Amino acid sequence: MKRKHPELYEILVKTYQQDISESFKVDFKALMGKLKERVGRNSPCPCASGKKFKKCCLRK
Repeated sequence: MKRKHPELYEILVKTYQQDISESFKVDFKALMGKLKERVGRNSPCPCASGKKFKKCCLRK
């Protein structure tokens, strides 16, 4: 494939070698700022991690 379609090969290499962690970062301060009502310490965390708020984003 590298010889027959060098342009396609370059695109595929860039796609598979990119750092996907950047696309999944969440701005927690902005997320917390958007909350209209107060989140209790024992409530589920609004970041959808499944943890309690006090164990997840309370200190961020």
